[in-house]
Amino acid sequence: MNLTAADIRQQILDRQFAAISCELDRVQLEEIIQKLFVFFALPDEVKNRFAFKLKPNEEERGHEIGYWTRSRANGNQDNRGYFHYNDLADERFRIEGADCPELLAFMDAVKPLYRTAEEKMKEVVRALDAEHTGLYDLFFPADQYPLLFLRLLAY
Repeated sequence: MNLTAADIRQQILDRQFAAISCELDRVQLEEIIQKLFVFFALPDEVKNRFAFKLKPNEEERGHEIGYWTRSRANGNQDNRGYFHYNDLADERFRIEGADCPELLAFMDAVKPLYRTAEEKMKEVVRALDAEHTGLYDLFFPADQYPLLFLRLLAY
């Protein structure tokens, strides 16, 4: 990545986002999507087993890991399911979901994508850390799992 903290900040000011190049294999992405949809097609009582909050006593949505749903009152178009994947989810659900081959197949497929996204995120946060010392350690603490996840969403 050749972006500096100044480049990232300027892009955010100009566009409300920063464009970060990341080469992803289309075949791999299609496999992940297919396996995610197989998992999402399972009965709710199966999918709902695979969800937890990083901070269980807080209402904060940003701490939701695994399978979650949201629904607004505006019809089916607003119903969505999503899966927040990270290393903690992978570790925990490989044990709790050993009896769910659909979940394990999905996690096997998504893990390389997560690694790619994690490395790209590390590059971005390192660039920002040059101007905001301590930011990298906040997102990627040495003594615990990184504070990030990959969100896979389906409407």
